[in-house]
Amino acid sequence: MTIVEALHTLVRKYCIEEFNFWKKEYAEKRTGSDFPEYTYSDSDYNLFPRYNAIDAILKGIETIIPADYTDFNVLKKDIIQFGLENETAAISNPDNDIEARAIQEERKKFRAHVEAITEKEVKNVEPLPLRRRLKIEEKQSVRHMLQNAWGYDGDYWEPLLEKCQRETVFILRKHITDDDSVFIKQLLAKKGISHLYEINETGDDYETDLEGFESSYSNHEVIYVDETYKWAIYGSHEETITFGGDWLITCIKDRFKNRQNVLNSWN
Repeated sequence: MTIVEALHTLVRKYCIEEFNFWKKEYAEKRTGSDFPEYTYSDSDYNLFPRYNAIDAILKGIETIIPADYTDFNVLKKDIIQFGLENETAAISNPDNDIEARAIQEERKKFRAHVEAITEKEVKNVEPLPLRRRLKIEEKQSVRHMLQNAWGYDGDYWEPLLEKCQRETVFILRKHITDDDSVFIKQLLAKKGISHLYEINETGDDYETDLEGFESSYSNHEVIYVDETYKWAIYGSHEETITFGGDWLITCIKDRFKNRQNVLNSWN
């Protein structure tokens, strides 16, 4: 890992840790009402906007490709700029002064943290899974290819909505063991697949890798492909995992030959 890659990784780690911290703080200390409607207390407004602010910052710096840089300080400057200039719906229109202040405090803290990082600090930084947010033109291109190859238009897909003219197989998530998940990852690795596109319901589409795929594909509605578009794996909120692609379906059917009852079954 180069010094610029290490810097980018260290800042990503900061954002991930801060996001998780404030998410946990809000979950544990929320004092607003849940019923008959979901409301926020003043204390809540000082908590949840903080992880929204960090999330926006992280999404901004995830568009940066560290390999494009050679100068440590230039990258540091761009990390601050990309992070602070990125806007999301969650932070663009604060409801009150408390929320606005919480957002600004996290943004100021982020700037100060990055400005203080030295080259010595980034040595021996442990790598993170690849996670690069696609730029608008990349996102449009990938989604266009998905539509042509798999009939995927960004909404629900097989088996929730019948949109694909090609064969697919789905399995309920509860029937996929940890060993099965490892097997699926190994299948992709054996095919020489290292980088994947993650197209998800949030609209923030990513280039990721097998490590990122293993840890994230069950977290939200998402479809994975690579640049060949010859296979696809789709996970839904309805706890289904759908497989497309001749070679992938053949391997899945063989893997589950003694559990055929779980293939294409809602039981």
